[in-house]
Amino acid sequence: MVRRILLLVLLVQLLFFPLYADEYNPLRKLGRGVVNTGLFLVEVPIQMMKIGDAQGHMAGATWGFCKGMAFAVRRCLFGVYEVVTFLMPPSEPILEPEFIFSDIDESE
Repeated sequence: MVRRILLLVLLVQLLFFPLYADEYNPLRKLGRGVVNTGLFLVEVPIQMMKIGDAQGHMAGATWGFCKGMAFAVRRCLFGVYEVVTFLMPPSEPILEPEFIFSDIDESE
């Protein structure tokens, strides 16, 4: 009985192995959704810093906060969507940047 179960698990893995060869696969979509849902509030200080550097500290504290909250809500909703639909295609990212900390190194 144990051999049959192991054989079945092995066959299922081999059947779905080509799914994991893509750059954007269902597991990456699930991970992206979990990360975006868990870290959505980090969007607020990121936007405050970006606006503050570009337009001044007062704009960063006011407009940056509002823009950050809007981006945070968007990132959370898309994260939940990706967690719920991670098995359904397409698996390409909806948001840019794909992960919340992806563009921090690029901006410097």
